[in-house]
Amino acid sequence: PVLAAGPTFGYRAVKTLKRYRVSMRIAACAILAAGAAALWFSQRPSPPVAPLAITPLISYAGTELQPSFSPDGKQFAFIWDRGTGSFNIYRKPVATGSPLRLTTGPGFDLFPEWSPDRHYLAFVRVSSKEKALYVIPAGGGLEREITPLGTQELRRVDDVHIFSVRPGPAWSHDGKSLVISDFRERTGPDALYEYSIDGRQAGKLTTPEAGSAGDFLPAFSPDGRSLAFVRNANITGYSSIFVLERNRRALRRIFSEDRRIAGLAWMSNDELLFSSNRSGPFTLWRVSIHGGAPLPIRGAGSGMTFISYSRATGRMAFAEESNNHSVWRIRLQKGKDTGLTEKLLSSSLNSESADFSPDSKAIVFVSSRFGARQIWTADADGSNARQLTAVAPDVPVGTPRWSFDGRHIAYDTVANGHAAIGIMNADGSRPHIFTNDGWDDMMPAWSHDGQWIYFACKIDGTVEVCRKAAVGGPTMRITTNGGGEARESPDGRFLIYARPAGIWQVPRDGGAGVPLPGLSETQNARYWTIAGDAMYLLRGTRKPWTVYRYDLTTHQFSKLATIEKKPNFSSPGLAVSPDLTSLLVGEEDQVGDDIVMIEGVYPH
Repeated sequence: PVLAAGPTFGYRAVKTLKRYRVSMRIAACAILAAGAAALWFSQRPSPPVAPLAITPLISYAGTELQPSFSPDGKQFAFIWDRGTGSFNIYRKPVATGSPLRLTTGPGFDLFPEWSPDRHYLAFVRVSSKEKALYVIPAGGGLEREITPLGTQELRRVDDVHIFSVRPGPAWSHDGKSLVISDFRERTGPDALYEYSIDGRQAGKLTTPEAGSAGDFLPAFSPDGRSLAFVRNANITGYSSIFVLERNRRALRRIFSEDRRIAGLAWMSNDELLFSSNRSGPFTLWRVSIHGGAPLPIRGAGSGMTFISYSRATGRMAFAEESNNHSVWRIRLQKGKDTGLTEKLLSSSLNSESADFSPDSKAIVFVSSRFGARQIWTADADGSNARQLTAVAPDVPVGTPRWSFDGRHIAYDTVANGHAAIGIMNADGSRPHIFTNDGWDDMMPAWSHDGQWIYFACKIDGTVEVCRKAAVGGPTMRITTNGGGEARESPDGRFLIYARPAGIWQVPRDGGAGVPLPGLSETQNARYWTIAGDAMYLLRGTRKPWTVYRYDLTTHQFSKLATIEKKPNFSSPGLAVSPDLTSLLVGEEDQVGDDIVMIEGVYPH
């Protein structure tokens, strides 16, 4: 999978029968989150482990997420929407029994966490009216607000899946305070703050570097002497695990790498358990706080983001997402929606990232219909689908783009531990790695004259727009103030590119970028394309999902079509045929989340 807005292979990698999340949901909000290439590391060997028992914990109608074990491991709390889209906190015994609903608010009640004495649950409430930290009795009863929150991570309330990392809360060992990510200063990233249960005292525990995404996933050690947390250097996925010693206030970095860490827990006072996409899909790893390389936990499966670990029972729980995406076609006439819509490319798994050939007669797309993600082509009506690539299941591919002469297809993949651009002939022959510059290169696009390939490149932690001559040569940087996916303007004089918020324009050979009028706050950076003399894009981040035509000369908008199902924000989502008769849209067909339990996960 894509980068949270990167190659469609990564924020959201694919396992054989299911797609791991979130990846890609972060991409919903920002291209860099979308663009953070799924950089794959080779797995390190680990000692033999006892077989792990993997069983569904709950599977109800609707979506269940964010499990949290009680300290004795006999119960767990979770959030559930009952199919309504509004999430509340529930509690249930592990062995048997029905769930008990604890909260009833109309917004999102998130991130439940048990107190050390098992008597209370802390949680975060997010709605259009508030963001706040609450505590409620574990048996139900009167909830109590601890403190309002300003954390930037809780920026939207329309989709629970966009919460890419857990801000907290984490209970102190004595149950008298809670630690959570928060934002209480005019500038800077989210930091960790500690609030007393009575809400009267607050203290800032960490100070992440300016420009970083902040500190998240706080977790106290079993003896309460240490606080572990994850610092995200940027929204594209560079993460570090730190341990803060409570008494001495000494801060130690355990390890860092260019991957996302989506779950963190203590296995013992000396060992941490975490989920990471460091070898592809999100899988389980263990690492000693005294040093050494992380080791994979074999046999645990993949697709794990928010995890909960019970030291008392050796159980681990996580929410497993199952979904599939399809490509739909909306027929156009004279630049307007004819009302004729049909599902064009689909399977029991995913079809996405479609792009038209220059003659409008064929489509290139990414599909996992046979398990591994591969690049395919089909006729413009969806018939005669043919697989072009045959990469290994753990090698991502995404963002396929036809050259303007129709002879080649560029795409993003991984080579030598970095995201890279690949090129192959239009029939799939002669695939080869085009960029191998030691950076992370993704989301390619061809120049009109075929002389250049543009792409997003991650240099020293910052994603910019770069280009390289199609015949080879050095990589050249085009933007200097941040960039992402790019396409040439119709006249070839400018590059139009996406940033975390806004779509900008820069001279083709580089210079100062400026936002396009009316697009300075546009999000959904992977849902835009250029065809003819116009840009086609989604403007908003919530329903109604509306596609607009934006005239690149007059800068005027006109409504084109409304999408009924949710867009697949983690991959390129719009394509317009060069003859302007068809609009392709990536949409979710089915989505669901169930909570899965793994037994037999013990510290070394």
